[in-house]
Amino acid sequence: MPESVVTVNLEADYPTVEEARQLLKAELEKCRNRKVTAVKIIHGYGSSGVGGALRQGIRKSLINRRKEGSVKGVVFGEKWSIFDSVARSMLEQCPELGKDKDLCNSNPGISIVPSCMLPIALSCVPARPSMAAAGAEPSSGQSPIAETPELPAEACPA
Repeated sequence: MPESVVTVNLEADYPTVEEARQLLKAELEKCRNRKVTAVKIIHGYGSSGVGGALRQGIRKSLINRRKEGSVKGVVFGEKWSIFDSVARSMLEQCPELGKDKDLCNSNPGISIVPSCMLPIALSCVPARPSMAAAGAEPSSGQSPIAETPELPAEACPA
């Protein structure tokens, strides 16, 4: 049976940003091939106290992968909460993510990426490529985020 959630630690062995990007690309491909539902990426926050190069580089890569369509969405750690609509959509698609110790802990050193689920919006990137660039007519304006029921506050680990 395929794994539901895989954790990829990109900060181990202190790679350069480019090395971490290559590792991320390879690991995401492995997870896609193994039909993993979601990937938790540990990129760290950075020792400077203002967000390190690895964190910024990996986030930029995830945003670019999202724009290209090779990643369907991402929730950065500080938004990884039941109160975030994108996170709730991920939790609905992959209930195993509800056991994640960083859920509701506002950890900026992680990012969560779904592997096999419907397209979802990314809070800092448009949900779809520009319609004009794609040569398509705008749709009915419906959000790609599935409607999810409100989760009780008790769902957040203390």
